Amino acid sequence: MIRKHFVLPDGPLVNKALVMRIDKPWNNHRYKLKKDFFDPVNKSREENYANVPDGVSTRSWTELVDYWLLPEAMEKSEMGKNARALQGNKHNSGATSFANRRIDMKEKKGEFSELAFFKSVYAKEDGSFKEGTLPHQFVEDANKKVQENLASSSSSKPVIEIENAAFNELMYKGEVPKRPLNYRFGLKQSDIFGVEGLLRKEG
Repeated sequence: MIRKHFVLPDGPLVNKALVMRIDKPWNNHRYKLKKDFFDPVNKSREENYANVPDGVSTRSWTELVDYWLLPEAMEKSEMGKNARALQGNKHNSGATSFANRRIDMKEKKGEFSELAFFKSVYAKEDGSFKEGTLPHQFVEDANKKVQENLASSSSSKPVIEIENAAFNELMYKGEVPKRPLNYRFGLKQSDIFGVEGLLRKEG
């Protein structure tokens, strides 16, 4: 199907690359089909068979329904739901690394604080946060601390500096560790607060 739309060279390496590239979009597509058209609780097997989505053949849909109704598939799905429910800090960066997201944000908006970056990563599309989550509570506490510091500051201290201080105090209790806890494993302090990591990535 891909080769009908694109001119691509033949060979096992290209075929492997195509499969790897389309794997995640295909899984996402199946997830959306299952969410919108499959209901194992309120519909029988035959009723799910009949609810064929547009663009999907009856045979393919029947095979999907049969697979989703397998005990092992249902158990795997339930385990996935439980695992996702335990993830309190869900970011919206997708496959884009935090370092690359920083570069994009700097090109679009210029200098920014760590608090502003945190908001860009964890906020929803409308800029709000889901109530009851850790990011929502963290941002509320950080905004309150920023306002307190702005009110008590007698000098013309930059807002970015005040936001960084509030972020650092709440996230790391005033001491930035070698491996910042909120930004995944493997990142160094320079990747978060310095410019050396970004300069190396930019060549």
